[in-house]
Order: sequence, then structure tokens, then C-alpha cells
Amino acid sequence: MNNKLLEIAKESNAGCGQFYESDWEYNCAAWTGKELEEFADCIVDQCVNTLIEASAEAEASGRKANSRLLLQMAERISVLFAEEETENQ
Repeated sequence: MNNKLLEIAKESNAGCGQFYESDWEYNCAAWTGKELEEFADCIVDQCVNTLIEASAEAEASGRKANSRLLLQMAERISVLFAEEETENQ
């Protein structure tokens, strides 16, 4: 399992104990819906932040078109998951 995903899982469900021995310590069946939403939100946030950082790097390198495209992608991802969230409420 990717270490970043394990880190995000631990942040999202810190109270969940180890259920079995494997490289995935956190049994998702024991998570509440809120904890799973927080896990997904953390992954989306990481993706959006990565795009924003890449956009800043592209801007600093004089690649303005690339920078704009990366920001547009970050916004589209944010909007996509924000819409899903509000539709389910």
C-alpha cells in the first residue's frame, strides 16, 4: 500500500485499531460514512494541491499556458467533488 494513502487513512480514522496483519492496517468495513468521506476528501485535497503546486512551478518557469491548464484541472476536480457532496446532502 502506498505510504501516502496509509498516512491519509490514519488521519481520517485515527481511532480505528489494527484489525488484521497486512500492509493495510485499517479495515474499511469498520469505518463510519463520515470517516470514509474524510478519507476521500483528503485524497481529493492532495490531488488539487499537487496541481496547484505544479501550476506555480510552471508559472515560475514561464510556462503560463501550462500553469493555466493545471489550475483549470484543479478547479474542475474541486467542482466535481463539491457537486457530488452537495447533491448527497
